[in-house]
Amino acid sequence: MSLPFVSIIIPSFNEQANIANCIESALALDYPAYEIIIVDDGSSDETLAIASEYDVSVISMGGNRGKAEALNHGIEKAKGELIFFTDSDSSLDPMVLRHLVGGFTEPPSVRLPEWFFRNTTADTSLKCRCLSTSTDSASSKWHS
Repeated sequence: MSLPFVSIIIPSFNEQANIANCIESALALDYPAYEIIIVDDGSSDETLAIASEYDVSVISMGGNRGKAEALNHGIEKAKGELIFFTDSDSSLDPMVLRHLVGGFTEPPSVRLPEWFFRNTTADTSLKCRCLSTSTDSASSKWHS
């Protein structure tokens, strides 16, 4: 089975102190098919110049329009079957894409009981397990 192509989108704003480390960690991933898209959201420092030194796609927003718009511009350019977001002050574990893609390509190893999927709250919200990828922790946290 072939692994899906993944687009990594990294929005950035005034991250000259961190962007090189983030890009270098992304370039060192143990995964066969991915692209890296840096979206500079109007940085006034050297973020755009530093990102442009690497063999990655770089989008310049021309002005600060916010993280959500930067992510949307990255999505428009993305070619991947799967899209992965990370912050520009993060350093990626070399196996991160293999672990994340495994959730889409491998059969589940744990069968959850039916009650796990039933909604028992009045506000009709469902809970899901999401992976947080912040610089201070790589732990799973519950998000609704």
